[in-house]
Amino acid sequence: MILYLLKMIACSGLFYGLYYLLLQREKMFVFNRVYLLVSVVLAIFIPLIPVKQALPGKNVFVTDVDVIHKEAVSEEPAIAASKNFTDSISIEPTKNNAIEVSDILIVVYLLITIYLIIRLLMNFFYIVSQSKNSRWIDYKGVKLIHSEEAISPYSFLKYIFINDRHYCDEHMRSKILEHEMAHIKQGHSWDIIFMELATAVFWFNPFLFLIKRSIKINHEFLADDAVIRKGYSVSEYGNVLLVLLQKYHQPYLGSGFNFLTSKKRLIMMVKTSSQARLLAMKSIAGALIIILVMLFGSENRVQAQDTKKAVYPSKEKVSSGDGVPQYLIDEYEATLQKATSHGITKDGKKITGIDMRKINTVRMDSIYYAMSREQRSKATTIPYAVPSKPLVKPSKIRPTEKQYELWKRPDLYGVWIDGKKVPNAALNRYKAADFVYYTASKLYGAAKKNVKYQVQLDLYTKTGYENTYQSWANSKEEYYKKHYYRDID
Repeated sequence: MILYLLKMIACSGLFYGLYYLLLQREKMFVFNRVYLLVSVVLAIFIPLIPVKQALPGKNVFVTDVDVIHKEAVSEEPAIAASKNFTDSISIEPTKNNAIEVSDILIVVYLLITIYLIIRLLMNFFYIVSQSKNSRWIDYKGVKLIHSEEAISPYSFLKYIFINDRHYCDEHMRSKILEHEMAHIKQGHSWDIIFMELATAVFWFNPFLFLIKRSIKINHEFLADDAVIRKGYSVSEYGNVLLVLLQKYHQPYLGSGFNFLTSKKRLIMMVKTSSQARLLAMKSIAGALIIILVMLFGSENRVQAQDTKKAVYPSKEKVSSGDGVPQYLIDEYEATLQKATSHGITKDGKKITGIDMRKINTVRMDSIYYAMSREQRSKATTIPYAVPSKPLVKPSKIRPTEKQYELWKRPDLYGVWIDGKKVPNAALNRYKAADFVYYTASKLYGAAKKNVKYQVQLDLYTKTGYENTYQSWANSKEEYYKKHYYRDID
């Protein structure tokens, strides 16, 4: 979600940047209106547009427990840990009953959004109430509402509001009414409503407020242009604008004269632009849309449509030929993506969880080991999970005497012998030479609750070692041949 919001803000920023630097300087008001409105919609949806991209090779590290091998077990009292990973570990994001920062942010977002929507509704009902409580006449199919208040002329939907002073001035009245009728005929109120809703929902995006302001100013350009096209001179109409520069009250939903842009409006009335220049500006705007789709569109990791039936490549030699077809690679990547989730522990540690229940390990292994060397280098992998770690008997390793003595400390080590928990004192009945293999795992998080030790120690006697690993292969080659070279000599 955060990535989507950042992309949306970036898109709207770039759209506004092009308008501010180039488009607003040109006399193409209709195009600019469409551009600004469409830019808001595109900024919202471009990050959701799927763009087909190559799936880069990457490793997803899944760990909450560090495995301590023989090299990492210190002969000092301090607890050492390596950066290796546990076998086939799967974790879920830690759930915390306490109030999370994300919950607070959601509440703040909702409160501000509700406030902005309520403000919008209150302004709407204010205009409606004004229309009902004031004198009005029908003017070319719209309600012309007279007001005794010192308001600047403005329009909203099918209403035109004008104070008695301006209405009684025959010289001003015709130009004001032509201006406001242009707002109504061109539907500018709907633009304003749309932008108010957009800024209420996406109020954290500062560029939407800048776009909203630009849309309102462009509305004035459009209305001014409509008045000039009726045959009024620029100087004559400009004098009306100067009179209306006084700070009259006007609801923010209304389209009216009260903008601090009169000088710019006068300039735009007399400005001319060549057709070639306008075409160039429009082409740049179109190119920007394409660029933003490519830059900020979502990666398309959806499995490719293929009418071929997916088959298990278990009878093909590992890394032979050109590897597997693309639809199998897409299936492999899509499966991993659906099974992956991200979370944060109580102490702020970022973790990535893999729901192994969503993964057919045999299927995934079959596809992976049938890939070519190049395909494997680009494929996503999860250490000890996908592809699954071959069940190969670990090399035997005996502890040193110093290590053995250190393990007798119950404040540091919890001891298991041949899979059974025993008190540390039980080590006095054995010698270091009685054990042929061991692993040590440092405990983290919930695993440390209700225990005094910091490291779990698993010791194996010769009998225990053979019983535990009797079904495992003696080597990787033996394992792969058994599982992936079926029916191959």
